[in-house]
Amino acid sequence: MVAPQYPQGLQLVVSLTGVGGDTTEIGIINHYIGMAHLESGAMLERAYGGWAVALLCMLVVAATLGLGRKFGWVTAALAIGLPIGFIADTMYWLYTFGHDLDPKAPVHIAPFTPAMFGSGKVGQFHTVASPTQGFYLALFGVVLVALSVWQRAKACQACPLHDSCGVTCSKGFVGVPR
Repeated sequence: MVAPQYPQGLQLVVSLTGVGGDTTEIGIINHYIGMAHLESGAMLERAYGGWAVALLCMLVVAATLGLGRKFGWVTAALAIGLPIGFIADTMYWLYTFGHDLDPKAPVHIAPFTPAMFGSGKVGQFHTVASPTQGFYLALFGVVLVALSVWQRAKACQACPLHDSCGVTCSKGFVGVPR
């Protein structure tokens, strides 16, 4: 966030477990426009986010190992749930913070939704938002899961029992059938 009084800019980092960066200074600015304290948002997500990601990872591994080729798409759907869920939840909180402004605030601005990706403008602040390594790691995980689903389907196709498979693999898939 860059403005005339902050030529060096302010940084806000949103992560799975909280917010970081110049939160104190941003909190002071947010107070003037009637925005809630950053710490008040996504309390449930911050408290249980790590556990939710761990559970999702375990479900993806179990689905990869247990589901047959006919239901491999379930594994990919579970994996893509993490980055999509993070985007949806963050967009909800960005919208909520920018639209639930205190009408008694010293400075009045029109409700807004801060940009999550790309550049935007909030009052006199020019903002630039972009994902960081955690988000890219989640996307990389989705690619790895998609590759494992594809490899699984390829291995199942080579299996002499592939026509008799149901929801799960009767051979207890561990790799390419012998």
